[in-house]
Amino acid sequence: LERVRIRLGGALFDKKDFAAAQGQFDSVANNEKSPHRGQALYRSAECALAQGKADDAAKKLVVFRDNGAFHNVPGVSDRAVLRLGHAYLELKQWEPARQAFETVIARYGNGPWAIDARYGMGLALQNQNRYPDAINTYVQVTQATQDERAGRAKLQIGECQAKQNKFKEAGDEFQTVYLGYDIPELKWTAMLEHARVLDAEKKPDAAIKLLERVAKDAPK
Repeated sequence: LERVRIRLGGALFDKKDFAAAQGQFDSVANNEKSPHRGQALYRSAECALAQGKADDAAKKLVVFRDNGAFHNVPGVSDRAVLRLGHAYLELKQWEPARQAFETVIARYGNGPWAIDARYGMGLALQNQNRYPDAINTYVQVTQATQDERAGRAKLQIGECQAKQNKFKEAGDEFQTVYLGYDIPELKWTAMLEHARVLDAEKKPDAAIKLLERVAKDAPK
């Protein structure tokens, strides 16, 4: 019956009926003797995150960080600690977020979520105004992958450089993003940010050219 509830919860989640899905997962998670409790707790937390209830999600996910019985649930524990970090980011609790992402790497090594954990750690450091540390962490992402996550890391490196008034370095990073990644969300954001630093460098003509291109070609 519990396996059925978890599968039903997964189907409801895919239909975006998050409250109903969470009800199915919670009915399993509330059974402390259930062999499926870890999976149900994690899935219930995902439902809470999907409903914008980051605080509720964090309360469910913290057991994967703190309780040894939940440290090695196959296919669940590492992802759950990663999502704990995401919940703390949503709550703007930057240091707990950084610690959660660091735990993913320290406990699970270069597992399937290590790159995402490093990116999350970079975001936490960036929001703590620890820009050199954030840049070093984002660089590790770009060294580990060439997919969209590397583009996002380069965009954030540019943001960190701009915050330190290193406008040329920031512009170089932004340009790398919009020339190297044909991903609308990254491309147009990088062009807008590059225009911003060009303006800060007193290069209004170059900034205007970029902004005109965005105005012409970007989706509404």
